[in-house]
Amino acid sequence: MIVKFMDAGYIVAADDHVGHGKTAMYNDTWGDWGDAGFHTMMEDEHKLKEIVSKMYPDLPYFMFGHSMGSFITRDFAAKIWRRTCRNHNLWYSWSFPWCYRS
Repeated sequence: MIVKFMDAGYIVAADDHVGHGKTAMYNDTWGDWGDAGFHTMMEDEHKLKEIVSKMYPDLPYFMFGHSMGSFITRDFAAKIWRRTCRNHNLWYSWSFPWCYRS
Protein backbone atom coordinates (compact mmCIF):
# COMPACT_ATOMS: atom_id res chain seq x y z
CA MET A 1 0.00 0.00 0.00
CA ILE A 2 2.88 2.40 0.77
CA VAL A 3 4.20 2.11 -2.78
CA LYS A 4 0.75 2.94 -4.17
CA PHE A 5 0.61 6.09 -2.06
CA MET A 6 4.12 7.09 -3.11
CA ASP A 7 3.32 6.43 -6.78
CA ALA A 8 0.33 8.75 -6.37
CA GLY A 9 2.62 11.53 -5.10
CA TYR A 10 2.16 11.17 -1.35
CA ILE A 11 5.02 11.45 1.11
CA VAL A 12 4.83 8.45 3.43
CA ALA A 13 6.28 8.42 6.96
CA ALA A 14 6.16 5.51 9.37
CA ASP A 15 7.73 4.56 12.66
CA ASP A 16 8.85 1.46 14.49
CA HIS A 17 6.16 0.90 17.14
CA VAL A 18 7.46 0.46 20.67
CA GLY A 19 7.57 -3.24 21.50
CA HIS A 20 7.62 -4.19 17.81
CA GLY A 21 9.99 -4.22 14.84
CA LYS A 22 13.76 -3.77 14.78
CA THR A 23 13.93 -1.81 18.02
CA ALA A 24 12.23 -4.58 19.97
CA MET A 25 14.33 -7.22 18.23
CA TYR A 26 17.62 -5.53 19.14
CA ASN A 27 16.55 -4.59 22.67
CA ASP A 28 14.65 -7.83 23.41
CA THR A 29 11.54 -5.85 24.34
CA TRP A 30 8.88 -7.64 22.26
CA GLY A 31 5.42 -6.59 23.38
CA ASP A 32 6.72 -4.16 26.04
CA TRP A 33 4.83 -0.89 25.56
CA GLY A 34 6.43 0.84 28.55
CA ASP A 35 4.85 2.27 31.68
CA ALA A 36 2.13 4.13 29.77
CA GLY A 37 1.11 0.96 27.93
CA PHE A 38 -0.70 1.22 24.61
CA HIS A 39 -0.87 5.02 25.00
CA THR A 40 2.92 5.12 24.38
CA MET A 41 2.38 4.23 20.73
CA MET A 42 -0.11 7.06 20.29
CA GLU A 43 2.36 9.54 21.78
CA ASP A 44 4.99 8.26 19.33
CA GLU A 45 2.58 8.94 16.44
CA HIS A 46 2.07 12.45 17.77
CA LYS A 47 5.85 12.99 17.71
CA LEU A 48 6.01 11.61 14.15
CA LYS A 49 3.23 13.97 13.07
CA GLU A 50 5.09 16.95 14.56
CA ILE A 51 8.32 15.99 12.74
CA VAL A 52 6.61 15.46 9.37
CA SER A 53 4.51 18.62 9.69
CA LYS A 54 7.65 20.68 10.33
CA MET A 55 9.36 19.15 7.29
CA TYR A 56 6.32 19.74 5.04
CA PRO A 57 4.33 22.60 6.63
CA ASP A 58 2.29 23.40 3.51
CA LEU A 59 1.10 19.86 2.84
CA PRO A 60 -2.02 18.25 4.29
CA TYR A 61 -1.41 15.45 6.78
CA PHE A 62 -3.22 12.11 6.57
CA MET A 63 -2.93 9.43 9.21
CA PHE A 64 -3.84 5.83 8.43
CA GLY A 65 -3.95 2.90 10.82
CA HIS A 66 -5.09 -0.66 10.24
CA SER A 67 -5.85 -3.39 12.77
CA MET A 68 -3.76 -2.56 15.90
CA GLY A 69 -2.91 0.72 14.17
CA SER A 70 -6.60 1.58 14.10
CA PHE A 71 -6.58 1.59 17.91
CA ILE A 72 -3.53 3.84 17.93
CA THR A 73 -5.20 6.15 15.41
CA ARG A 74 -8.46 6.27 17.36
CA ASP A 75 -6.58 7.01 20.58
CA PHE A 76 -4.80 9.82 18.71
CA ALA A 77 -8.14 11.13 17.42
CA ALA A 78 -9.69 11.13 20.87
CA LYS A 79 -6.79 12.74 22.70
CA ILE A 80 -4.92 14.95 20.24
CA TRP A 81 -6.42 15.26 16.76
CA ARG A 82 -9.44 17.37 17.64
CA ARG A 83 -7.40 20.09 19.35
CA THR A 84 -4.30 20.17 17.11
CA CYS A 85 -5.18 19.00 13.59
CA ARG A 86 -8.13 21.04 12.45
CA ASN A 87 -7.60 20.89 8.69
CA HIS A 88 -6.23 17.39 8.26
CA ASN A 89 -7.69 13.96 7.64
CA LEU A 90 -7.49 10.84 9.73
CA TRP A 91 -8.18 7.35 8.35
CA TYR A 92 -8.33 4.15 10.27
CA SER A 93 -9.52 0.70 9.48
CA TRP A 94 -10.43 -2.38 11.46
CA SER A 95 -11.91 -4.65 8.86
CA PHE A 96 -13.29 -1.89 6.67
CA PRO A 97 -12.32 1.80 6.22
CA TRP A 98 -13.64 4.61 8.35
CA CYS A 99 -12.94 8.28 8.04
CA TYR A 100 -12.76 10.79 10.81
CA ARG A 101 -12.72 14.38 9.67
CA SER A 102 -12.47 17.29 12.09
